[in-house]
Amino acid sequence: MTNTKLTTLLIYLFLFTNFTQAQITSSNPLGVASQSLASLTLPAYTVPLGSDRLLLVSVGADLPPATVTFDGTPMVAQGSNNNVWTLALGSNMASGVTGDIVFTVSGGTANFLGINAISFSGVDQTTPVDNYLEAQIPALSITSALTITSRVDDLVYDGVIAGCITGLCFSPPNATPNGGQVLQNNLSFPGTIFQGRGATSTTAGALSVPVGWTFSGSSISPLPGIHVGINIRKAVALPVELSSFSVRKQHDMVLVAWETQSETNNEGFDIERSTDGRTFEKIGNIKGAGSTSQSQQYEFMDKNPPEGILYFRLKQVDFDGAFEYSSVQTIKVKSTGFDIFPNPAIDKINIELPLQEEAIVRILDQTGKLVKIIEWKEGQQSIDISDLPKGVFIMEINVQNQLLVEKLIKL
Repeated sequence: MTNTKLTTLLIYLFLFTNFTQAQITSSNPLGVASQSLASLTLPAYTVPLGSDRLLLVSVGADLPPATVTFDGTPMVAQGSNNNVWTLALGSNMASGVTGDIVFTVSGGTANFLGINAISFSGVDQTTPVDNYLEAQIPALSITSALTITSRVDDLVYDGVIAGCITGLCFSPPNATPNGGQVLQNNLSFPGTIFQGRGATSTTAGALSVPVGWTFSGSSISPLPGIHVGINIRKAVALPVELSSFSVRKQHDMVLVAWETQSETNNEGFDIERSTDGRTFEKIGNIKGAGSTSQSQQYEFMDKNPPEGILYFRLKQVDFDGAFEYSSVQTIKVKSTGFDIFPNPAIDKINIELPLQEEAIVRILDQTGKLVKIIEWKEGQQSIDISDLPKGVFIMEINVQNQLLVEKLIKL
């Protein structure tokens, strides 16, 4: 492996954790490396549920990076060397997203390819990355330092990758961050001589943040490597402070309720609903309280919800047209008109009727034979099914001259 190839093996590790000022939270990073390929896949990477999510992928190869995709969606390259790629996933995610990360190179088959990925939340979705710096670490260096310009609430990140010549050392050089940083992770790909490390600075909010590394622990000093500095922009806080947000069924409708602790220039709330957790539609609007430090309570009734799992969120709109989204709440709506829980059950079940009144509950086996009949009283809490054998049963409820049917599994 030549020194030129060593220089271009760019594998960065980016790890963001809870940070005092930036309030940026992350998932654990994952990495994969291989040899003699034109493309490399990190399979089934999951970006968990969260607000203001951003996926960041760093790649390295001895050929120029060409494309990086997540779940088929092209990612955006950062810097001039196309070794860091990002994808903003929106202010709110109704559920986790899992997909393959695919990295391709141009110019043929690479001798070495590597991918490292991490997702994090609480990041501005329009301009998540500020002041990206990338510098080579000269051969035989024992230190490397950068100065990063930081906004007040940005998270300052510092990453490094360095290696040594096969046969002259048994492991990559040890990299230690300076006293103003906190080491977050150490990445070493099996079978390689390269190692990546990432750290966050404890001096976020300063105009200029010096970050650096010291190399040691190897029989020789590092060969040319890469030092990366970056600051991540915090998402703008909601002008409305939500203290609660919930959805619950009321008969065959869904009640959306929320409370605010304070509001600033709040024109109102759009109530949005989705059936897949990705595409939302506006189903109503509630006027806000403008600017107030007093708590406010709001309700909206979705009178015609479709059947299935539904996702609800609030779009808070300012008087100047700016807006932000709340978290997402989910609920399951059934067309049978009643719910059984728990289901499967062991000894007792609860039922939720469209109206709180008396009803006749019949339990039948799979042949249609009646095995149990109950007179459900208003205010009743549960039904004892401990006398039923294990198996699948059909529950029929006659309420208001309407027959409702649901399946019950007895464990």
